[in-house]
Parts: sequence; C-alpha cells; structure tokens
Amino acid sequence: MRVGGPESLDALVADFVYPCAVRPVLSHVFARRFSGVKAFVARDPAHARALLERAAAADCELMLTEIVPGTG
Repeated sequence: MRVGGPESLDALVADFVYPCAVRPVLSHVFARRFSGVKAFVARDPAHARALLERAAAADCELMLTEIVPGTG
C-alpha cells in the first residue's frame, strides 16, 4: 500500500503487522539516495513513521508491505 508521507501513516497503522517492509515506489531513486539500500524494515508504528520522515526528506515515495518469510 502506497504511503503519501508520515502524516498518512496513522490511517494505515491498523492494517499492518509489524515488522513490515518499507519499500520504495522507485527503487533506483531510493537506492541512489540511500547508498544502495533496497528497503527498510519497520519494527513498530513509531519506527515506520521515522523511516517515512527520512524518506520524505530525500523526496522518495514509499509503500508498506507485509514481510513474508522464505522457506530457506
């Protein structure tokens, strides 16, 4: 689910189980601005807000996604 910015997080918090992935909409822009980092992991709603604020300051649009554990 796309997140417009930190102010929109409050409406989304109830829909997510933490930890969750905080991923960029434009991965190439995000990776350039965050030295090759592909995504963030938010431990809780407060951490998600802090990550969104950091990305907003770098002019990156993000989305929250569920983390699905692998089998390996």
